[in-house]
Amino acid sequence: MVLSTWGRVDVLVNNAGFALAGAIEDVSLEAVRRQFEVNVLAYIAWMKLVGPVMRRQREGRIINISSVSGLLAFPGLGVYSASKFAVEAISDAARLEYRPWGVRVIVIEPGSVATEIWDRSRDTSAQQGIDWEASPFRAIYQAELEHAESVAASGPSAEIVARVVVKAAKASRPRVRYCVPLETKIIRVLAHFPDRLRDWIVGRMMNI
Repeated sequence: MVLSTWGRVDVLVNNAGFALAGAIEDVSLEAVRRQFEVNVLAYIAWMKLVGPVMRRQREGRIINISSVSGLLAFPGLGVYSASKFAVEAISDAARLEYRPWGVRVIVIEPGSVATEIWDRSRDTSAQQGIDWEASPFRAIYQAELEHAESVAASGPSAEIVARVVVKAAKASRPRVRYCVPLETKIIRVLAHFPDRLRDWIVGRMMNI
């Protein structure tokens, strides 16, 4: 449709995704496969579609929406984090692969933003038969729930991410990565702390 109308593709924004909540022991393999199909394979599929077009044009921008969870894996979100770590890796590789043709690959790393993704993540857990109250990991689930409720009540709206996507699409020299909001920059620093110190800080954050 885009090619038939405009004859070219200048920007691809990969934003498909959902958050699978659950401790590694609790999640089903079927749900893990679904997580990667949506959060990773869909991104690759679209890149394979627009990549040849952008190479012919010798320009274009692929904007992949990652997450703060692609920088640091939190308990109860290990599978979701794995999918976002994969997005980071794919983007890093593709950025160099497309460089000879002037195609830029950009990563957006949102932090806690008020969207429906966290409500849906609990629904996904329930569909798997995970009982948060009965699970031995209930303390982790409770911490996640409290965080989700806090974000829903006072977190920034998705509009701040949309503004950054537009900025990345229009900038003459876009960054490789955009962190939004400030929390993500803090998490990026935390991700480089020594392992034991990082584990202690995350454990304190989640009361475990």
